Amino acid sequence: MDPVTVDQVMIPLEQYPTISEDSLLFESVMALEKAHCNERGPSYKYRALLVTDGAGRVIGKLDHISVLHALEPEFQDIGDISMLTRHGLGPSFVRNITRDFDLLQKPLDDICKKAGKLTVRKIMHIPAKSEYIGQGATLNEGIHQLVLGRHQSLLVENGDRVVGVLRLSDVYHYILEVMQKCDIT
Repeated sequence: MDPVTVDQVMIPLEQYPTISEDSLLFESVMALEKAHCNERGPSYKYRALLVTDGAGRVIGKLDHISVLHALEPEFQDIGDISMLTRHGLGPSFVRNITRDFDLLQKPLDDICKKAGKLTVRKIMHIPAKSEYIGQGATLNEGIHQLVLGRHQSLLVENGDRVVGVLRLSDVYHYILEVMQKCDIT
């Protein structure tokens, strides 16, 4: 049996929802909702948009957490608070930091103003190298990368161009289908 490759499970770029880096936060939220509601078939709903530059090249991702981060811009200045819990500092310490720095207190204030001013370029997630995988890589390699990085998806590349997305939910669905064929008695 030939090994399953990433490109056999990924969603091709043409089928994945995209948005321009120049779009506004409001437009991106509406596009994300439309993509989430319009998906058909047995696969899971879209929970992100790929962000493209003027040449149509994928330069980032916009997901729900990116939108929530945009509502509290002061949070960006503090850095990755989740790193504190990974280094042994408890949740109460993190809560004190967010309170002392007045973070996440009023993210919904002026939401319409923020939605009409912020561009996707300013709030998108720029993937790290660990969030890319080659199109011909084995699915085993993809699973390894998803698990070790705790990623929800990987951008699939052919050379230096993104050609698709390998989502954790699609990998899980593939594994489910394989397991359903097992004869365990």
